[in-house]
Amino acid sequence: PDCANLSQQARLNATPENFGYFGLAFGLSGDSLAVGAPANTEAGSNAGRGYIFNRSGSTWTQEQVITTDDHQASDRLGESVSMSGNTAVFCAGLEQYNGGYFFKGAAYVFQKGGDWSGGSQLQMLKASDAYQDDDYGKSVAISNDGTYKAVGAQLEDTGGSNRGKVYIYIKSGTTWSQQAMIQSNDIANGDKF
Repeated sequence: PDCANLSQQARLNATPENFGYFGLAFGLSGDSLAVGAPANTEAGSNAGRGYIFNRSGSTWTQEQVITTDDHQASDRLGESVSMSGNTAVFCAGLEQYNGGYFFKGAAYVFQKGGDWSGGSQLQMLKASDAYQDDDYGKSVAISNDGTYKAVGAQLEDTGGSNRGKVYIYIKSGTTWSQQAMIQSNDIANGDKF
């Protein structure tokens, strides 16, 4: 394609945004755009938020504000984002749960319902071996057909300090299940794989 002929179609802002690093992460699928704002403070300091925009012609409109069922300060929701078809994933690398161990991280799956304004949280994904400060959700990707999802935990410590790990999930019906955990064959301390 001739990149010299590209032109800006729109400039998107969230409403409200509140200095949340809007646009740090995003995912695009067809006419829908998912955007993360991990430092948004609407639900507390660095709670984060997600936003869904929809395109009609050359006009992009904010359709949904994304928060989670357990949204709280320091979650950093929207730190990484991925989208495929009717599914959007917003990760919160500092999500806290189950007491005792903090900042385990989580990935939240949202499903479009008619349009995104009717969408809802479908599932909260956690690593089967989740532990404090793994940074699970630092990165996320969904396959084009929406069957597989990969979530990165760059500070995971299996075998040594901050080696990192990737968790693979497979979809069956409306449920995602962890299928595998992956590290490279030459993994070493500090790789943040």
